[in-house]
Amino acid sequence: MIRRLVFFVALISSLSIGFVACGEDEVDFDTTTVYLEAPDSGESAEVELVSDSTLQSLGDMKSGDKFGGTLKVAAQASLETLDSSFSGAYVVTTINAHVWERLFERDAGFNAKPQMVSGWEVDDAGTTYTFTLRDGMTFHNGASVTSGDVIPSLKRMWETTAAGDMLKGQMVENGWTEIDDKTFSLTFQQ
Repeated sequence: MIRRLVFFVALISSLSIGFVACGEDEVDFDTTTVYLEAPDSGESAEVELVSDSTLQSLGDMKSGDKFGGTLKVAAQASLETLDSSFSGAYVVTTINAHVWERLFERDAGFNAKPQMVSGWEVDDAGTTYTFTLRDGMTFHNGASVTSGDVIPSLKRMWETTAAGDMLKGQMVENGWTEIDDKTFSLTFQQ
């Protein structure tokens, strides 16, 4: 039964490739609605499939940024907030990964990988960390991201999250220093 269902979904997806239509000003999504039944539960769900050729045409667009329209997202749970300070739900973390960037991410080996920073240094005492933001980062309105934007975000995280709670008392008072628009430092007690 499951093999037939998978085959049917694959067949529908393959057949829908021929129905893609892209205009100059907009992209029409070629979708196919299928009904899937969960094994052993009798429950079914309506699923909209987007063809591979539609996804390919989206990847080939070279006309620049697109503004307006509606973004449709299928999440595995209700999204109560986008503020990860107040939710540890996986759905919030997943959506947020596409909304804003972090100073660092982790690579496949769980090593720190710069995302918003182009580099960092640690002083000889190991207490002051100086970060340089990478060039070209902007907000949705085109304004440049600066150290003056990053520090308040870090302070808020520090004050409202469990990770911040674990680190409280380890930073020196007023240990947040904006050196210039691209550079800031954090100073810890030890």
